[in-house]
Order: sequence, then structure tokens, then C-alpha cells
Amino acid sequence: MSSTQTLEPPPRLHTRPIHYGVELEFVFAFRQDASKLGYTDGVADTIRKDLRLEPQMIVKRKLAEKLPNLHTLVRGTLSREDRALTLSEGYKKWIITVDHTVCGRGADIGTWLPEKAIDPNEWDSYGIELASRILNSGEPADGDEIEAIIDVVKGTKISNHNAFVTNQCGLHVHIEAPKDLNVSKELALLLIVYEEEISKLHPPCRRHGHPATVRSLNSNRLGFLYDEDTLTRHLSKIDCSTHILRQSESEILRGAKNKFVEIRQEIYSCQDAFALSRLMCWPAENRSGHEHGDRNRFTIEFRQARGTLVAEEIHHWVDFCVALVRLAESHAQNPGQFPIDSFQSYSKDGGATVLSPVNINRLIDSMGFGEEAREFWRHKISRYALYEKGDEDDRTDNEDPPEDDPLTDDEDGGEGEDGADGG
Repeated sequence: MSSTQTLEPPPRLHTRPIHYGVELEFVFAFRQDASKLGYTDGVADTIRKDLRLEPQMIVKRKLAEKLPNLHTLVRGTLSREDRALTLSEGYKKWIITVDHTVCGRGADIGTWLPEKAIDPNEWDSYGIELASRILNSGEPADGDEIEAIIDVVKGTKISNHNAFVTNQCGLHVHIEAPKDLNVSKELALLLIVYEEEISKLHPPCRRHGHPATVRSLNSNRLGFLYDEDTLTRHLSKIDCSTHILRQSESEILRGAKNKFVEIRQEIYSCQDAFALSRLMCWPAENRSGHEHGDRNRFTIEFRQARGTLVAEEIHHWVDFCVALVRLAESHAQNPGQFPIDSFQSYSKDGGATVLSPVNINRLIDSMGFGEEAREFWRHKISRYALYEKGDEDDRTDNEDPPEDDPLTDDEDGGEGEDGADGG
């Protein structure tokens, strides 16, 4: 943008409350005396009973001790039937379940809890997910409830349980889906256009193509960029950067399509929420039973954030997701407000060359945040821009996959079964 050009202030966004929910993933560590399993009669004392629901039950007991008015529900791996039951209950309780994408720690558990003198032989740990009841963005008490729950599960220096986060953990935020399909379309367009910019708010381990997220997180741009010959197992290798989108427009004068217009038309042509969900969640074959979204939940799930047990980080990310929905509503009510018409780095404005608005700071400016939130995100952007390969924001924290893992590359980088290029 030229030094003389000024931006028109964005229309005031609505502030009415929006319902949301959070899923907190973490490693729950506990000393074995916290378990009520005991040993199996008639079996050697070195063989303990199957843990089954015990880690979740320990979490439930700890929460009940400190927060007796908190309603919780223990589940194993959430099956479709479990989710249907939870839906029938209206998500009125916090659900304590296991998360098989998060591994417990073994002999190195002490390094994750440096303030405690831990004997690994006396402690165990498990991947846990806490899924919230339905919360309200207009109720400060709901944010306080999240903070109180975090304080309990984290434990203290002297407690027989603690919790911590690895780079396998995610913070998922569900925002109630807009009732107006046009708002959902504007939200989809925002997410596609600003995807790489929004990723700057999060560590590199939470970005498309990173080994830490290859099984749990993909770009929403895949449905617009994939080649029909690309194998599903190689989707994480597709370059979904804004640079690629700009490159596709670099020969517009020689007949190349305007990629932004192409994407916008494809989004706007969706006839219902399920078609839009399929487009944004491609490839649908990786979502067995949810090819057209979840008809019962009607939420937009934001999966980019790394797991955290810091209440401030949760609150800021929830606020950001809520503000994105509000911005989408503003765009739907004010046709033509969307700030770009191509992915080019520069555009023409009345003969002047101006910097493209596809910029995270410009996006934040349009969302109506106060100075505290702006400073919070400036700090995050600066930190993650300076990461070093393999540091705490980039490492995987994964166990080595088995040799026959279908997502593990061949040593020679060979082709897939059908001979297609890996993409």
C-alpha cells in the first residue's frame, strides 16, 4: 500500500453472542497410586488390569474434588453411537475421553514435568481429550470455567497427577454454523484466501504438510489444488501456499485463469451446507460417514491451533474464530466488501500500485480487536516467524511409525501402486 493511501474503516461487526465449544487435547500423567484398579486376583502382581476407562475416571475424580458442580461424562473412544447419545443430551456435560492421536510418554516423562522428581516406573500417562459442553461467547463465566478445569488437570508440584501438552496435541474450536448459507460461503472464502496468513498465528508444527499433523490436519485449499492423479497418501506433499495461487495467475494476460475468481465461483455455486462442507473438507473419502459434514452438530471446526493448557491462549483463539464468523456475516451483508479480486502481491487502485490485503495484520485490523488482542497476536507472529528447524515449535514429538505404515515414504521415494506421481 502506498504511504498516501488510507483504508476505509471496516463496517462495525455485530457483537451478539455466538455458541462455541472446545476440545482440549493433552497428556495426562498420574502416579500409579492414583489408580483404583489394584491387582488381579490369582495373577502375578506384575500384571495389572487393563486401564480401559481408568485414566478418564482419574480425571473425573480430580475434577469432582475441586469442581463439585461441574457435570462430566466419561467415554472411551467416541463411537458414532456415543456421539449420537451426547447430541441427544444437548452437549450439557464436559466429555472426558481418550485421544489415540496423542501418545503418553515413557521413560522420558520426567523431562516433561521438570518441577517434579518422577520415577518413571511409578508413573503412567495417557492421551486425553476434554470436549466441552456448549459455551457462550457472551458469558465470561464460561471462559472462567475453562480456566478452572485447566487448573485442576494440570495439578501441582505435590499432586499425584499432572498434565502437559506435546506437539501431537491440538486445540479444536467449534463455532455454531451460520444459519445463512451466504455467510458460510463468505467464511469459506476468508479461510481459503487467508489460510497461510492465519497459519502464522500458530507454530510450524500445526501447518499443512508438517510431519506432526500429517494424520490430523490438512489444508482447506486441497480441493482447489489437487491433481486427479495424486494419491491420497501424498496429499500432505501438495504445495498449498499463497505463492502457488499467485503463480497460477501470473500469466493472466496470456489467457491463464484468475485463480481467486475461480475459487470464489466454486464456493458460491454450492447449493447447500453439505456441498460446501465437502468442498472445504476434501478429500471426503478420509471422512468415512461424514462425507457431507455432520448433519447433527452444525458447527464449523477450527483445528489449526496447537494444544495448550494456558487459558489466555484458548480465550484469544476462541475470540479469533468467533470474529472470523462475524466478519463473514459483515461481508455477506455488504456485497463487494471482500478486499481482493486476485491473489497477486500488488494490485492497481485508480492507477496507484497498492499492496495486496492478503496479510495477517490487515485481517486482524478488520476484525475489531482491541490493543491487548493485537499485541498478543503480534507476539505470536514474531515468535513463530523466528522458529528454527527441530525446536519446540517445529519438532514432531511423534513415535517412529511402523515400517509398513502406509503414510511412510518408500526409501527410494518411489511411485504409488497405480504408478502415479507422488505429487
